[in-house]
Amino acid sequence: MRAASLLAAGIVAVIGVAGALTALPTHSPSIEQGSNTASLQPSGLSTSSLGGSSDTSSAPSGAQDERLRTADRTGLAASSSSFESSASSRSSSGSSSSASSSAADSSNTPSSSAEPSEPASERADEPAIESVPDQPAISDLVTRDSVLSMPRDREAHSFALADDQDAPALPPEQLDAISRAAQAIDEVGFACSYVLVDLQTGRGISGNADEALYTASSYKAPLTFFLIQGGNDFERDLAEASILYSDNDSYEALASPYMDDRFITWLHEHGIDYDEWSPWYPTANAAGMASCWTDIYRYLRSGESDAPWLEEMHANTNVSFVRDALEGQDVRVLNKAGWLADDEYNAVADCGIIETQGRSYLIAVLSSQPSYGEAHERVKELVRALFDSRDSLS
Repeated sequence: MRAASLLAAGIVAVIGVAGALTALPTHSPSIEQGSNTASLQPSGLSTSSLGGSSDTSSAPSGAQDERLRTADRTGLAASSSSFESSASSRSSSGSSSSASSSAADSSNTPSSSAEPSEPASERADEPAIESVPDQPAISDLVTRDSVLSMPRDREAHSFALADDQDAPALPPEQLDAISRAAQAIDEVGFACSYVLVDLQTGRGISGNADEALYTASSYKAPLTFFLIQGGNDFERDLAEASILYSDNDSYEALASPYMDDRFITWLHEHGIDYDEWSPWYPTANAAGMASCWTDIYRYLRSGESDAPWLEEMHANTNVSFVRDALEGQDVRVLNKAGWLADDEYNAVADCGIIETQGRSYLIAVLSSQPSYGEAHERVKELVRALFDSRDSLS
């Protein structure tokens, strides 16, 4: 009889627990998308695995062009906590990352019922990321103002930021490769603006660096840096979601308190004007984005307390056309990409830093192409052509 009573009590307890669990709210990721949702297929993802709804009712105000969401907001809250702990334990040199673009920018990614792929540093089944050697300091020749003063010829050309230096002589085959890659974009009816600068010599290559094109989510990097270097009080998990996963809801919440004259002035100082969409997602040219990244990289090498955290984010973005283009090479990429296929605004862009063999290069590539596979490949080909010319800049 006692055994039967105990058994009955056990059954009642199990039923009670099951009922409590059933009563808990279930979590369903709210990941939105806009038009042209099948346009982006990052490496490792197929269109069939990226299904979802087309609800755009809660797109960020003033940023209809950035309507697509990737991040599971609840998942982000959990992952950002472990990310912050991971970032704080690393040195200011950050970490190397071989993660490819396996998940998508929230401005252009179809929704999915599965959680987004995590950055490489958060994957438990991967080996620990090793620190890379300290990179040499950025040259005093490379400043925000000197980058903005670079030659703005439309055709591919080399330049030197120092007035007393001659522009480096590029072998004809390197110049031709860059020109062909840029022309491939032009031939399909779109524009590109690009620059590569050796941060130790101040020598570089650019083309059409004066044409303002839509930045899409590549612009989230300058905005986040503005908040950090200005000593603003902001929520770090929002910044992490904006940079790592390009989540637009987080970006709107992060940016909205600071869209004031002070930020507009900061944009102008970096050569970025804005149209009716700005300051959410302005147009900019490669020179303007490069000037922003000049200041970002100086900060990353400054030893400031938030520098390792910011560097860790840019080293582990879940999408990078630059990182994908240079896959298999001995490089480390710090970046923020952007992409969009929309009725009015289109973009495939990536800006940031390439570190390789003790040298650092600033790269900014913007294009007005709608985001889809062939457009991504054209941008990657331009990235490769620019990177292959790096030895001529030393």
